[in-house]
Amino acid sequence: MKHRYPKTCLIVCAVIGVVLMAVVVQAGDPCITNVIITKFQNDTYVYFNINDCFTDDMEEAINSGISSTFVFIIELKKSAILWFDPVITKKTFTHTITYDSLMDEYTVYREEDRASPLVYETYEEAILALGQVRFYPLTTLTVLEKGERYQVRIRSRLEKVEVPESIRYVLFFANLWDFDTGWYVEEFVY
Repeated sequence: MKHRYPKTCLIVCAVIGVVLMAVVVQAGDPCITNVIITKFQNDTYVYFNINDCFTDDMEEAINSGISSTFVFIIELKKSAILWFDPVITKKTFTHTITYDSLMDEYTVYREEDRASPLVYETYEEAILALGQVRFYPLTTLTVLEKGERYQVRIRSRLEKVEVPESIRYVLFFANLWDFDTGWYVEEFVY
């Protein structure tokens, strides 16, 4: 006597698995790319991008007026053979995106720019600006020793979103905002 339940169960499990994989692929993992460490005059600077920042649910939340803030952490360390590498400098700064539905525009605030906020008409342009760090000062060259090996460690995370209690049950996806890139390490010799 054959039972149909094992086949049905197998098919249902396969469909659920495909749907879950599609959600994971759609979200992507945030990652740091295009890292450049350079010197200009008497200082060391870093450039980088962060990609795959937001899922469709996060875009929907931003478009409903909830702001989102990236926290960037950059460490400059001397590479040592020992387990503990001394940190020369550690810097933290933020980028925030907001959407104004009345003006139908996105505003990006980049803490390191100390200039007027950047305003964009499209979500895609705003997200690109949100994920770019350009000409960020790390340290003066006088702190570095010629011929020594150093590493720049970069990490970015989304700050937790504070959602009003009255709409928390509607925004079930708010816990998806709790992710980070992990540490990206770039080594160089001065």
